[in-house]
Amino acid sequence: MNKNYRVHIPAQDARNGNIGCLYAADDAAWIWHPAMDNMVEFELEWQQENAAETVFFISADNRFELFLDEEYIAMGPDRCDVAHWAFSALKLPLTPGIHRFRARCWHYPYESGIMPLAQFTCRPGFLFGAEDEKLRPQFNTGRAPWKVRTRKGVTFEPVLRWIGSATITDLTEYSQVSRWEQPVVIDDVRNGTLYGAIENLRRLYPTELPEQLRSQWQKKLRLRTVWNYTESDNILIPAEKVTPEWQDFFEKGTPVTVPPHSQLAVIADFEDYLCAYPEITVAGGGAESSIELCWAESFYDNPGDEWSKDEKPHRNTISGKYFVKAKNPQRDTFCNFPEKDICHTPFWWRAGRYILLKIRTGNEAATLKRLRFFECRYPTADDSEIAFDRHALENIQPMMRRVMQSCMHETFMDCPYFEQLMYVGDCRTECLTAYIMMRDAALPKRALHLLDWSRAQWGGLVSERYPSAIPQLSSTFSSLWPLMVRDFMLYRRFESEQEFRQLRSSVRSMHIALAEYVSERDLLENLPGWSFVDWCIEWDTGVPAENSMSCSSVFSLHYLLSLRAAIELEEFLPERNGGLKSWYQDMYDRVAASLLKHFWSEEEALFSDDFERKHFSIHAQSLAILSGLISGERAERCFAATFTKENIAMPTLYFIFYLFETFKKMGCAEKILSYSFIWEDMLAKGAVTTWETPEPTRSDCHAWGAHLYYHYFASIAGIRPAAPGFRKVIMEPTFGELEHIYGIMPHPDGSIEFDLRKNQDGTVSGKVILPSQISGDFLWNGETKTLVPGKNLL
Repeated sequence: MNKNYRVHIPAQDARNGNIGCLYAADDAAWIWHPAMDNMVEFELEWQQENAAETVFFISADNRFELFLDEEYIAMGPDRCDVAHWAFSALKLPLTPGIHRFRARCWHYPYESGIMPLAQFTCRPGFLFGAEDEKLRPQFNTGRAPWKVRTRKGVTFEPVLRWIGSATITDLTEYSQVSRWEQPVVIDDVRNGTLYGAIENLRRLYPTELPEQLRSQWQKKLRLRTVWNYTESDNILIPAEKVTPEWQDFFEKGTPVTVPPHSQLAVIADFEDYLCAYPEITVAGGGAESSIELCWAESFYDNPGDEWSKDEKPHRNTISGKYFVKAKNPQRDTFCNFPEKDICHTPFWWRAGRYILLKIRTGNEAATLKRLRFFECRYPTADDSEIAFDRHALENIQPMMRRVMQSCMHETFMDCPYFEQLMYVGDCRTECLTAYIMMRDAALPKRALHLLDWSRAQWGGLVSERYPSAIPQLSSTFSSLWPLMVRDFMLYRRFESEQEFRQLRSSVRSMHIALAEYVSERDLLENLPGWSFVDWCIEWDTGVPAENSMSCSSVFSLHYLLSLRAAIELEEFLPERNGGLKSWYQDMYDRVAASLLKHFWSEEEALFSDDFERKHFSIHAQSLAILSGLISGERAERCFAATFTKENIAMPTLYFIFYLFETFKKMGCAEKILSYSFIWEDMLAKGAVTTWETPEPTRSDCHAWGAHLYYHYFASIAGIRPAAPGFRKVIMEPTFGELEHIYGIMPHPDGSIEFDLRKNQDGTVSGKVILPSQISGDFLWNGETKTLVPGKNLL
């Protein structure tokens, strides 16, 4: 694993960016190659007189990899926007002697169609500097003697706009480096302005994230088949066949030589899901040689180009299936091998379970010397543990933890294979699951800030996904963002009171913007954007209405949930004038009354989706209960009718999270266990990570499917915060048919440990260990036991 050299730099008010000097990094200039090529390499050599630990700052537009004396150090910048351009602070130990920084930089121009949607850009640029003012002339770009050269031979090929491009690398041309030149200054804000006039430039903002994991994958790949193929966009995979030379290549690392005039295909299986940078070492073969390295989550039964309608029955099966180029966009091609060994790594990581090598040779044989993979993701810790006396619940845990790891990078992602974008709805369930998995909360907090910054695109509303170079709006997802802020307030702690107040101010602005769409009927109507709710089969576009601008009870029910979260935020650190609590409460009461008037059917004991009361959904009933719109006897009747109603829209994997929350609120969390068959079915079909939806599914790796792991702790073990910052705990376990629950749950002050057994007489016994200074309550059969810091025996 690469060492994390990053150090934390407190953020300043981003509105002061480029006004004066907020950070030491502002004292460096943005530089680039005078020819403005998209792929360049910078180098700085210096004599270090004394051993020292020195803090350096680095960023680029839009990507860099930094090496110190040819050792990989860091990459970035973390994905961001132009008004909050991320820079890293690296604390590096330096020994006396001659040292060399080398930075490999590349710029995806927006107009090219090759820039990933989650990437922003202003213009090409590289920035580097030292914190120590005395060292700045020696290291700062714009002052120090940095040199730059172009790197040729790389072509970016548009494949899928969400993830960016494939690459084609002419290895011979890439190895022939150009001469060093003096870089030119692109932007220099060192003088800044004290008058508040800011040019349309990047404004630096320190990232709060640790360095991304970049560690060599140690597990052996399993060779599945080798055959002579005919080039086609849809490759039919033959029966599995293992050859000794290829088996030795994957198991022992023995180089393999491909004879002249060959067209060979090889499929290998990670038997896991992997996000990684491939590194290939080849030699020979000449100008006619090439290797295309393709990645796949799984293979397809049919060669059609609509992945969303094609089932992939068993993920372990490959024979008789198709590799479909249109549905498998992640690939890199290496061609024109030189005579001598050359080692190359592409410029972005790839994802999947399988790799397909398509190897072509001309008049010369080519030798594949080595193929390594460096796993890349957020450095998640494994701080949680849970076990039951039902093994099926334990068997599905690994794929939930792995899907979380695979969808956590510089941002949360809906899926690493097809989109790599952070959507609010996905992100909320991912953040909650992350609180359960690990103590570190840097990535959830960055998600809050990124989504806050997105409001500039929509007049105060939160973007459906962000960062995203193509804006997309969802009013339903915008409504969920205050819940994310509230969740963080409960499960973790803000860095300062000011940070919380700024986010609460943003929630207020968002709600004022959303209130513009509250109609004379006191309902959300004619909403802008795509009001996505769920991918259930009854709704054509994930929306419970004819179109996303129609009126549905489900939209206003999202709004009620959002208003309740906003009220909780007002109650934490209240202000003298009361803030907006009374305004929120008035709006809640008005919308609640209108929902009851227009959508509640006393006869059905259900809320309809529409005014005509023809369409019903589990979604509406769940949100009505969770938002507090109904309670007591009415909620009981609604809850009972929900599961006897015919022709009711059923939730899929994403929205089942809210159904499970409803089970918890209604005091029957044991019902969650009866839905575990959804995850068990994925596992039975060879899943290594959770899917986007039940079959037919597009994505085999979608982290919203990990929310069951959250409910293991929050609903089955029943552990939830009872005060902001998790400074008090409430624990109300639900056993159902279980008899034993054991686990460790991360907490800001340590861990919550529990080992509980349900006895035959209906009592519970065991122990609960809380962090020091943390107390709580244990609820069982209507009785409450006070939990004290440390060990509690039940």
